[in-house]
Amino acid sequence: MKKSPKSESAFQFLRADFAAFRAGCRPHARIPAHLREAILKAVASGMAPALLKKEFGVTTGQVSVWRQSRRRSAPDSPRVLEVVRPVLGAAPTGLRVSFEAGRLLLGH
Repeated sequence: MKKSPKSESAFQFLRADFAAFRAGCRPHARIPAHLREAILKAVASGMAPALLKKEFGVTTGQVSVWRQSRRRSAPDSPRVLEVVRPVLGAAPTGLRVSFEAGRLLLGH
């Protein structure tokens, strides 16, 4: 299968991005989300697993985990956490924590 010039160009950019990432981090560092997404797109467009391992050091197992986590991730939504122990005989209390528009919101 012959690569189109566009896919070859995208591959070269991905290779350069990965090289920059690998050069600037410790071994076994977590691969950033934007690079994981780029790898998933490359796999969807037909990149061979052997090429993934050779060029980027990414295994098919990692790709499988990334696919599963992509499906599982839910949109950001407020989470309610109990952070204060109830006092005997008192009504349960808690602190409401939510993230909206990049801000941490605290309330009762």
